[in-house]
Amino acid sequence: AIYHHLSSEKIGPVRSARSYFIDKALEFNGIYVHCGGSPQALKDLDVLKVDTFNDLKGTPVFWRSTDRKMPHNLYTNTKYMREISETKKLENKKAPVYFDFGDEFLIPDGGLFNKIILNYDRSYKVSFIYDKESKKYYRYINGTPMKDHDTNNDIYATNIIVEKVGIKVLDKVGRLELANIGKGKGYFLTGGRLIEVEWQKDSRNGRTLYKDLNGNEIKLNKGITWIQVVSQYTKIEFEE
Repeated sequence: AIYHHLSSEKIGPVRSARSYFIDKALEFNGIYVHCGGSPQALKDLDVLKVDTFNDLKGTPVFWRSTDRKMPHNLYTNTKYMREISETKKLENKKAPVYFDFGDEFLIPDGGLFNKIILNYDRSYKVSFIYDKESKKYYRYINGTPMKDHDTNNDIYATNIIVEKVGIKVLDKVGRLELANIGKGKGYFLTGGRLIEVEWQKDSRNGRTLYKDLNGNEIKLNKGITWIQVVSQYTKIEFEE
């Protein structure tokens, strides 16, 4: 999750670093929050001089809950992170202008689809279902609504971007390498409509551009945006 101006009293579970997440932190000029990481990710953080809060280095922004077992019980919040950012003189980091948001609610000239299903494998399917009244996409896992662990509120987004990338398994542990630098294809959903898009990211620090097939950068509606990165071979289904 990327936090810019919004606040949250509980963020997590915080997990270990991976190189492809570091690319997003660099892209947004952000502070990367994590607990340890893969050997390659820890090397990248050091070589690239990424600003980080790492629980294993004693950064005092984390706590562990008692209702879950490790490693699924490490949390932080925006209050702690912003206080430590000020102490470390990181509070002046500015996020680049990333997306173009419309002043009014926009409906793209695309196909009318109210549901998208991402088939990761036989036992794990993620779907987003559009609600016309709220103009939001609600997230489901294996047909069950995804909810906030503490509030029990439904998880939703106003904009959905599906980014298809090449994925390679690196080792016996199952660590992955994502080909998220270069070019690729995907989809953009908002307002119950879907269009095909092309993405491009030229460097680890570079911004990922999402454009329609005419070469125009997509314009998002104001609200939460969920970028769903999937394998280029993932089976994707659409329903009206």
